[in-house]
Amino acid sequence: MKTGYFSNSNIKVSETFVYDLLKGFYEKGEEVTFYSGEKNPFSLDFGVKIINTGFNDESYGLQFINKLSLKFPRLRKIYTSKKQKQVNKSLKKSRAENIDVAYVDYATNGVLLMNFFKQYNIPFVVHIHGHDITSKMRDVEYARQFKELVKACQYFIVASHSMRRILILSGCPEKKIKVIRLGVNANLIQPISWEEKFKNHNQVVALGRLTPKKHPIASLMAFKIVNDHIPETNFTIIGDGELKPELQKQIKALGLENKVKLLGALPREEAFKVLQDKSVFVQHSVTALTGDQEGFAISLAEAQMFKIPVVSTIHNGITENVIHGETGFLVQEYDYETMAQYIIELIEDNTLCKRFGEAGRQHIMYLCNTERRVEEVLDLLKEVIEK
Repeated sequence: MKTGYFSNSNIKVSETFVYDLLKGFYEKGEEVTFYSGEKNPFSLDFGVKIINTGFNDESYGLQFINKLSLKFPRLRKIYTSKKQKQVNKSLKKSRAENIDVAYVDYATNGVLLMNFFKQYNIPFVVHIHGHDITSKMRDVEYARQFKELVKACQYFIVASHSMRRILILSGCPEKKIKVIRLGVNANLIQPISWEEKFKNHNQVVALGRLTPKKHPIASLMAFKIVNDHIPETNFTIIGDGELKPELQKQIKALGLENKVKLLGALPREEAFKVLQDKSVFVQHSVTALTGDQEGFAISLAEAQMFKIPVVSTIHNGITENVIHGETGFLVQEYDYETMAQYIIELIEDNTLCKRFGEAGRQHIMYLCNTERRVEEVLDLLKEVIEK
């Protein structure tokens, strides 16, 4: 089976789910090629073939039409049509038609690639992640194209039942949807002993892009309350993004310069080293003003594998990821005050922290089994070819 894995970009630091799935294919002996939408080459530490097609690059003319279409929505159809033609040309040049089946990350890519797949009769599945079925649907032309994608695509993969329901409400037949959890490799995550962890049990941590849907400002406000109650607490934030300047401004305004560390985006191995000895993991996910939402929030699962209790929000797939009252606590979106109280409770109660931590690792080991994810995706791709 010749599989093409399609993404609009090279693998980003935060996209561990892409790396793990590709490596899983490779270790199973599958013939897979990674088709990147970027032109700049990159490499992996295992032998998957990589072709940088540049299908996501845009000419100045196309960029101009795209910007103009923001003011004149009728131009979106023209932009999308020209973009799809450019994508087809780039993929044809890269001989991407020489595959048996395609796996596509994000419906936004599926919309661009579907005409190419139809032209060469290539069956394909699309992995939905979050913004591609929430905020992007506000784009009328994208929503129209998405309906065509539903017809053309053999299956959609989602990581949570919450996303499955959103997909159904968006017009996708339930029979075309498969819930396959993201994987977390237990072998890469070995928590330290509780004795070591409790030596400095006042460390709060967050890991994720600094974007509106993760609302790092709300997490910071919660930490301010925690720090007022427990002055020896510290907050480490791993990640980068558009809200970094505002976050830095708020840290200074709250007088937390000596209490909050912004480490920026880190490779997974380095991020995991930082996570190991932390007491509580926080992420205040919300539905952004654009409509953007989380799909599953893999960093919360990784934290639980480190036996770190999680305090997050009642938001989309997070309610399946974190079990309230068993592996962590969940609060209503924007309720940073209750979030703070839960963080304080976990820091002050070692027994509760340990109970949640142990339960969290067991929960994620079952829910997010990496090998099972690889097998389920491969079985689905083989089913698509047979049909």
